[in-house]
Amino acid sequence: MKNNKYISIENLKFRYSGQNDFRLNIENCEIVRDNILGIYGLAGSGKTTLGKLIAGMLTPESGSVFYRENGIDSSISGKNIIYSMQFPENIFLGITIYETVEKLVKNHEKGSEIEIDLQTYLKFFDVDYDLIKKRNGYELSSGELRRFALCLSLACSPDLLILDEPTIALGQKGKRQLQNLILDLTKKQQVVIISHDFELLRECCDYFWIIDNGEIVFKGKIPQIRNNIELLKRTGLIYYF
Repeated sequence: MKNNKYISIENLKFRYSGQNDFRLNIENCEIVRDNILGIYGLAGSGKTTLGKLIAGMLTPESGSVFYRENGIDSSISGKNIIYSMQFPENIFLGITIYETVEKLVKNHEKGSEIEIDLQTYLKFFDVDYDLIKKRNGYELSSGELRRFALCLSLACSPDLLILDEPTIALGQKGKRQLQNLILDLTKKQQVVIISHDFELLRECCDYFWIIDNGEIVFKGKIPQIRNNIELLKRTGLIYYF
């Protein structure tokens, strides 16, 4: 039976102010709960912009992103959607890790459960929360900061978690740990992974959008990608097959 919960995108258009050389133009598509969606594209293709639009961080020129359940539409602004960005150092540099968590605990409906879940997720990456909680963000390595940001996002139990280039600074071991964690996560949460690393997407995802020059040029699964030689060459995926 078809899943009746999904995020729908309809005729989405977006252009950054003052930039005339790039425009995002996304026609109708859906993010279904039962799929781990991978969004692939080369640098500058528009994949991060699309992720931020889905998360409600950017406002489109026209079109819409909305949540649909059992035929009833509602705004994504009322949903718990977390966008885990590429460069978390822009957020966590000013205060200690413990202070960051405490602020979240006070303002989130999960309360103290967040800290408990955070420690559980950090263990996936062999990180001891007690060893980092008194340190400021700038005292962590880029890999530690990436792991912390990912695990804090997960601890908030979002309805939809969008991971943008999640393997930056993780290394091969961290990448394997992340893959295992994502596969475990999908039992509880809806996950979208945005990455130029198609190897990661192929390991974790069962459905793919490929974006090029602001447009989704492919929606489907691995066998369909493999058989589309023109697409492979156009988007640099020829090196993965």
